[in-house]
Amino acid sequence: MTPGPFVRVHDRVYWADQWYPWSPEFVHVRWAPIDAPDDWHTLTETPQAVRAMAGDGEAAFWIEGDDGTPTGGLWRVDAEGEPALLEGDLTAPTGLRHRPGPEGGWLYYSSRASDMPDSTTLLHRARPDGSAAQVIAERSGFIVAIDLGPTDLWWTESSGDIWRMPLDGGPPELAFTDTTFPTDIEVVGSKTFIVSFGSLYRLTPGAEPEYIEGLGDNGGIEATDTHVYFSAQNVFEDTHLGWIHRIPIDAEPFGGEFVTSKFAPAPTEMIDDADALYWATADEDTGQGGIWMLCKDHE
Repeated sequence: MTPGPFVRVHDRVYWADQWYPWSPEFVHVRWAPIDAPDDWHTLTETPQAVRAMAGDGEAAFWIEGDDGTPTGGLWRVDAEGEPALLEGDLTAPTGLRHRPGPEGGWLYYSSRASDMPDSTTLLHRARPDGSAAQVIAERSGFIVAIDLGPTDLWWTESSGDIWRMPLDGGPPELAFTDTTFPTDIEVVGSKTFIVSFGSLYRLTPGAEPEYIEGLGDNGGIEATDTHVYFSAQNVFEDTHLGWIHRIPIDAEPFGGEFVTSKFAPAPTEMIDDADALYWATADEDTGQGGIWMLCKDHE
């Protein structure tokens, strides 16, 4: 098991077996009951990378696709059905988020307009059944990560700029500049956090990015109303180990605490819900990995 993106929906965990150093000829999308983690079921296989997953409480969704070909797609599966293609012909899709609301809410994601190097990037949204699919913005920069705030869709671009766009309509607005290739973003209320070159920063309008902690690699973030969870790989030792820190939303720099040991397998993906924190690992030496859960009452 070498999990990439994953998501929990009710009593199931869905994941893509695809960690790149051992990518098989086909990537497998699988699920298992959360109380029977060895009872794997394979839903489908694809020759393309599965780039992100999301859930809406009823179904799991994923986007897949390669950088150079318009053969990617947005997929859906629920507990009773077979995988269904909601939208096809996507090039290099990135990011996938679900926002609850009437008619099931919306799925948000991005893709390249073509396979040309100077192609623009498209921001999409669609209903969870695939209806009303539409492009809501077109950008000249390459979108790296997206997130949903209380009222806005947020995204980071490879230029270092961070943009937002009202969810109820309106043009994109430049929110922050002067960051360096932000690879992940989390928005909690009025607070914005990014990962840049393995370090965690807090962004405040009108101020320089505030360094919180780092000294890792391949970092990721998840945030709640009270804490930010920051994962990183240990870059000071010749290992593939890493850790997860938990930092209060308003903490001063270096105010975090370990959630996992500094010498645990490095997380590759991380998600959270009201009850637990979940993360995936894949050992680069053995090609073995797993998906882990830690109840927040036991942090």
